[in-house]
Amino acid sequence: MKDAIGKELSVGDEIVYVDGNGRGSSLNPAIVDGFTPKMVKILTVHEGSYMSVKVDGKYIRVGPVKPFYPATVTPAKVIKVKHSGE
Repeated sequence: MKDAIGKELSVGDEIVYVDGNGRGSSLNPAIVDGFTPKMVKILTVHEGSYMSVKVDGKYIRVGPVKPFYPATVTPAKVIKVKHSGE
């Protein structure tokens, strides 16, 4: 399965995902935990804190989220930040 910008996703990849719709949306860090036929299973991380991640040479502030909260999101709302093997 591919993320919003065409990168292949694997279990264990570090990602950011869009949480919410419209004005209340935010980017949050998570880890890919698995897949369904149309969705990405994730575990969110970093209890109540913000962090910065580098995506294509730019830093993006993300958070806050609850630790290891399981969820599913569409691949269109996911951007891979780091491969599980890196």
